[in-house]
Amino acid sequence: ENEVRRQADELDISRSKLGTLNKLEASVTKYKKKLEEMNSLRAQVRELESYNAQYLDKVLDLESTIKTMPTLKALVEKYKNQVVELETANVEAGSSLRVKEQKIRRLQEELDSALGGKEFLESQVEELRTQIASMQYREGNEDGMSAGESSSVSGGSLSADVLLGRDAVNGMRERVARLERENAELKSGNADAQLVNDLDMAVKTKESLQVALFQLQKQNDQLAEDLRNARIQNQQQPHQLQQQQWQNASDGPQPMQVSSDVGVSGMVGSAVGTAGFVSPATLEAGGAMVPAGAMQSVPTPGAALVTSSNNALSTTQIADYEGKLEKLVPADSMRVTVAELTKRLKEKESVINELSEQRTKLENYTKKTLHAVQTKYMVAVSSHRNQINEKQERVDFLEKKMKEVRASYSREQALMMSSFYEVRCGRRVTLACCLPFMLLVDTHNASDAQIGTEMQRRTMMPQGPAAGVPGAGSWLASKRTEERAKRRQV
Repeated sequence: ENEVRRQADELDISRSKLGTLNKLEASVTKYKKKLEEMNSLRAQVRELESYNAQYLDKVLDLESTIKTMPTLKALVEKYKNQVVELETANVEAGSSLRVKEQKIRRLQEELDSALGGKEFLESQVEELRTQIASMQYREGNEDGMSAGESSSVSGGSLSADVLLGRDAVNGMRERVARLERENAELKSGNADAQLVNDLDMAVKTKESLQVALFQLQKQNDQLAEDLRNARIQNQQQPHQLQQQQWQNASDGPQPMQVSSDVGVSGMVGSAVGTAGFVSPATLEAGGAMVPAGAMQSVPTPGAALVTSSNNALSTTQIADYEGKLEKLVPADSMRVTVAELTKRLKEKESVINELSEQRTKLENYTKKTLHAVQTKYMVAVSSHRNQINEKQERVDFLEKKMKEVRASYSREQALMMSSFYEVRCGRRVTLACCLPFMLLVDTHNASDAQIGTEMQRRTMMPQGPAAGVPGAGSWLASKRTEERAKRRQV
């Protein structure tokens, strides 16, 4: 019976221990799952750390770009200044080019006017040649009618004057040839400087031609004056001859005819002396002295004077207009340059404002993105750290609890073994002393029952307390509380 009781006690103890073992195995599996979850969490933490490193690299790159912003701004300002300088230079070059084109056109017009003046002067020279030829013809006829000595003296003076006129005409021809050659060179050349130089030369030659024309007019006046003096002398000689003829002859109409001839010649001389040119009316009056071709080729002196006066007025007006144009050209060029520069300056200011707005938008966007990334990163890191700390605390708590359970299990096992050993030793002692102590059988049975109840009280796990007897769970709880109190005291 005692053996059966003992085995029953052992069976109960083993059943209780089996339940606790199953619970511990289930907790172990749970802990293994939690450890696996911890590994996954560690992998997630590594990924987050890698993302964190990437975000940090991006943040550092953005900070480096933000640090380079002042240098970039300085470079942008430098390039803007260079662009403005280049544009101003371009505008100035364009304005100077336009001014030069206007000057070239003006010089071309002046050249055309100079060529027209040259043609006019050539026509004047031709007219003077015809006048000189007619005067030479008239002087020759009058020399034939005059006497010997007076005619020789006047002829010598006239021949000298004619030679002077021929020299002037030759000079005029040379100048005209030079002008034609320069005109051909001007037409063949394309350089502005050459045009300007040639135009200056044309203007100078025009002025020299005007001076030569004035000299020719003076020479013509001088020749006309000499011719008038010669005619006066010639008139005096026929008058003397007529007086002699009056004395010798008896007819009266002849001196009247001579006087009419003398009046006609005087009229011709006076006309030539006053105007400096031979008019067609005077030549018609003295038609026997001048041929028809010569009369047709000689122009009127009034027309020559009008053309010379018009030419002088046109030259003065051209000079005035040139001075005004030279004053207005730089002012117009400056106005054009200022207008273009203000227009381009406004365009550049609008572009600069747009770039500054874009720059401010970019800076605000970068700041916002950096702030958002930093906040997200800090929140994620803090949340993951909290999760890791919670998991670690739970693991530590479970490991500590598992160690305590193992220690209590080993301690209870040692107590059971010691109680079994004591029970066996006591039974052996009682069996050895049973014969002399038969009277103590009842007490022994009572002691066995008491030992069994004590063992059940000590070893069994909570299976429900007996009537009036506390269960094993309360005993284990009391032991654990005592051990905890001891540890706290230590």
